[in-house]
Amino acid sequence: MNLDLQKKIENFLLDEGACDVGFAKLPDGPFGENSYAVSFVVRLSEAVVEEINGEPTHTYFHHYRTVNSFIDSLALRVGNFIQNGGYRYIPVGASQSINKDGWNYCGRYSHKKAASLAGLGGIGKNSLFLHKKYGADVRLGTILTDCPFEIKEN
Repeated sequence: MNLDLQKKIENFLLDEGACDVGFAKLPDGPFGENSYAVSFVVRLSEAVVEEINGEPTHTYFHHYRTVNSFIDSLALRVGNFIQNGGYRYIPVGASQSINKDGWNYCGRYSHKKAASLAGLGGIGKNSLFLHKKYGADVRLGTILTDCPFEIKEN
């Protein structure tokens, strides 16, 4: 395990604006039995979310896209730490969908699943991810890797 790299990643993400970070061993990741994930949480603006009344506002759409871009940038930068440490990584796009069979859109890997496995929260009855402190007012970032992290029991 590379505890120095793990701590560097956690500190970087928190210093750069993530509100929570977790690490998970994945049962079904792209690196076989050596699949891990870095999962991180970015809060949405309370004021922007509070303006929503029945349907998302133009301000929310802009905020959503901006936060996704921020998450993608953080994932790339963390990926560089991982790769420079001698491991492989795959950043999962914050809002990327892959069209399967012409109708079945899905992401490369479920951000909600990675965040849940990392102990950052759970998936509610409505299928939304619910962060343990901030509820549904968050966006998630995920980096898949073969870097072995220390995993805390949830």
